Amino acid sequence: MLIKSQQVSGNGGNLKGEKMEDRGAYLISQSICDLITAMGMQAENDHRKHRGESVAYTEEAFQKVILDHGIGSNDAIMFLHE
Repeated sequence: MLIKSQQVSGNGGNLKGEKMEDRGAYLISQSICDLITAMGMQAENDHRKHRGESVAYTEEAFQKVILDHGIGSNDAIMFLHE
């Protein structure tokens, strides 16, 4: 469901049985990683616009970051209450 590429505290990303605070911290850390990714995408778009080129990343690419990592609101709520 949430961020398949990260491992949490040596348990392979499996947070079943973890405290809500731990799950919340994990969700926040993954959201920050995706924010950094989106900021880089936006910077590239701005750089291309400045040079008169077309953008590299469209709205769909930004949405894909959210969907691929399960950080949308519904996914986050389900993750916190598993």
